[in-house]
Amino acid sequence: MPHFPKPFFKTGRGVWYVEIDRQQYNLGSDKDAAFERYHELMRDRPREADLTLALGVMDAFLTWANEHKAPRTFEWYQRHLKAFARSIPSLLPVGQLKKHHLTSCLRAQTASNSTTQNGLCRAVVRAFRWAENEEIIHRSPFRGVEKPTTRRRTVVIPEEDYQFMLSRIPSQNIRLLLEAAWHTAARPQELAAVEARHVDVKNGRWVFPAEESKGKRFPRVVYLNDRGLEITRQLAERYPSGKLFRNSDGEPWNRHSVACVFGRLQVDLGMRAMKTLGVTVEKPPRFNKTAFADRASLEAARADQARVLYERRKAVHKLARTHAPKFSLYHFRHTWCQRALKAGVDPLTVGILMGHQDPSTIAKVYQHLALDPDFLRKALARATSA
Repeated sequence: MPHFPKPFFKTGRGVWYVEIDRQQYNLGSDKDAAFERYHELMRDRPREADLTLALGVMDAFLTWANEHKAPRTFEWYQRHLKAFARSIPSLLPVGQLKKHHLTSCLRAQTASNSTTQNGLCRAVVRAFRWAENEEIIHRSPFRGVEKPTTRRRTVVIPEEDYQFMLSRIPSQNIRLLLEAAWHTAARPQELAAVEARHVDVKNGRWVFPAEESKGKRFPRVVYLNDRGLEITRQLAERYPSGKLFRNSDGEPWNRHSVACVFGRLQVDLGMRAMKTLGVTVEKPPRFNKTAFADRASLEAARADQARVLYERRKAVHKLARTHAPKFSLYHFRHTWCQRALKAGVDPLTVGILMGHQDPSTIAKVYQHLALDPDFLRKALARATSA
């Protein structure tokens, strides 16, 4: 066990002292002030440099997370820690790791929003705090680091945009996924994980056992309306085992494939907005095959025309993405929350249906209605007319 010097009192002088590294320090006669000074000296005491590699700490943490955390949580840690690992030297020891290494990494994430940067910061801080608790390192270098602020969840999908997205989707598999997200309060990971064994048709709900639920403490129950129950019955008959929601290839949806779907829908929504605003991208001249005397020239011109059309299509899609938001399944969940509150469902019931363990989450996180003056005026009118 390491030995830590302790303050001692010299009766002859009436003063507290402490000996640190063979040097005595006068701490004064007041005991409380002496011990406060003692803790300051110990905190500022030079320590032996920790030679454990920073990459080794993160690898050890990921090994632990892979064994003790849900696969989605492990993937989240792995993604963020890889981003930080790429920003530091591979042989950098923890003793030379400073807060500026993390803040520099965050500043370099120019393509990420503040919420993603906050996640990266939390993942790194968590990994090194774990290593300190496990006594792999003496002290985490990221104590007290200031995390980027997270964005409020204020994105709500208008009804007309939802209907437009359904009309633009040729695949029934995608439509069923979006309809289920619209009609239930399920989290995206619950939509991806639900199987026929979770379905309670009699009571119109999905029931996830505690070990498969978020937090792994309580069972998660997702209640279904008529349309949600109809979709569930249809898919449970089609897939009696395995995941219910699958793509056209029969593979379960994951965050990457869902992101691709919403990327295409963003282009469709953007092109609709461009048409309304009259925004266009100039078309190339009409191709005239009679202008070429020989077959070789014609084939070369056709290849060049195909390249021009491809570049124009890319430019149109890029412009369209600037005219529309990119939605996600989480936005469907946020929208469901607002629709429920607007319909008069009390916040406590809404929180239970959404699976919140803390009923105050609705007030702290889902503040959509605070920005809806029409709803608030109607609520005020009902309150004052009583």
